[in-house]
Amino acid sequence: MKRFRGFWMTALLAAVSLSLTACHGYKTITQATYVNEKDGKQSLELKVDPDAAKSVSSGYAVPLHGEFVLNGAQGQTSGTYQMEEKGFVLKLANGGELKFSLQPDDVVKDENGQTWKRTHFELNAGLARNRS
Repeated sequence: MKRFRGFWMTALLAAVSLSLTACHGYKTITQATYVNEKDGKQSLELKVDPDAAKSVSSGYAVPLHGEFVLNGAQGQTSGTYQMEEKGFVLKLANGGELKFSLQPDDVVKDENGQTWKRTHFELNAGLARNRS
């Protein structure tokens, strides 16, 4: 369980933030950025769908999902993603999928064995935390 603590804490913070700000009409943005540890030019940005996070904070069993932008070796790709029990799946515009598994210390691993370190997490427009 310790292995996934950082990632699930990110999801929990997003849900709590949305539940606290939803009644006041603020727009909450939750976004995380991961960078490929072998090639720093490759990055993955995940943005949580606010409606999914609201459902989680309200007690509904809705998996977190949202949009992604992948800046990879072959260029930029975007689409949607869906959380799963041990990671998440990127759903590509061409119908393909790319799976990532959760690892310790804010790292995810893609199905090709490449590791991606979380470098940025943004909970609100004015509240951000960077990691180096």
